[in-house]
Amino acid sequence: MDQRKIQAITDWPPSKDIHALRAFLGLCNFYRRFGKNYPFIALPLTEILKKAMPWDWDHRRAEAFTALEAVMSSSPFLALPDLAKPIEVQRMPLIMLWEESCYKRGI
Repeated sequence: MDQRKIQAITDWPPSKDIHALRAFLGLCNFYRRFGKNYPFIALPLTEILKKAMPWDWDHRRAEAFTALEAVMSSSPFLALPDLAKPIEVQRMPLIMLWEESCYKRGI
């Protein structure tokens, strides 16, 4: 990845309002399939986007923001595949998707 793009991610200021958070998550969502455990890391940030949720930037959301910055700018995430080696595709287990869905719905 281009060094300017990495710098843009790492220099992104913490969100002060919902519009800034949407912009950051929009950038992250473009690469979400490449980040390990992305849905679980981003969950505190996506919760605050709901209409019924008041804006509350607490330590949990700040930690999630920092973790997403770290994931998006880490070496394994940005590395190009070595085509000489076999490629292994990992999928999220169905039970984890179900649990996340239940958590979001408050079940």
